[in-house]
Amino acid sequence: MMQFLAPGDAAGTPLGGDIHGIVDQTSAVKALAQVFAVVDHALQAGSIPADRGKHAMLMLMLLREHVLSIPDPPGDELRFRRDLQDAVDSLNTTSDRIN
Repeated sequence: MMQFLAPGDAAGTPLGGDIHGIVDQTSAVKALAQVFAVVDHALQAGSIPADRGKHAMLMLMLLREHVLSIPDPPGDELRFRRDLQDAVDSLNTTSDRIN
C-alpha cells in the first residue's frame, strides 16, 4: 500500500487515479483526526522523537486545511496563515525529504 501512497515519480509527485466516490469530506476529516490521535499518543508516550512527531502533526495540519479549512484561531489569524504558508513553501522547496 505504501507504494501507492508514497510519491510515484522521480520528482516526488504522487500519481493520481480515478475518483472512486467512496470517501467524502466528513470521512476524510474523521480519518485525519484518528491519525492525529495516533501521532499525539506516540509523542506523549515518547515513542517517537518530538521533532519527528511535530513534523507529522504539521503535515497532518496541511492535509486538514486542504480537506476542510481550519478556522482561524482568534487573535492569531496572521500567524496561523504564515505558519501554513511557510510549511507549504518548505514542502515545495524540499525534494523527497522525509523527516
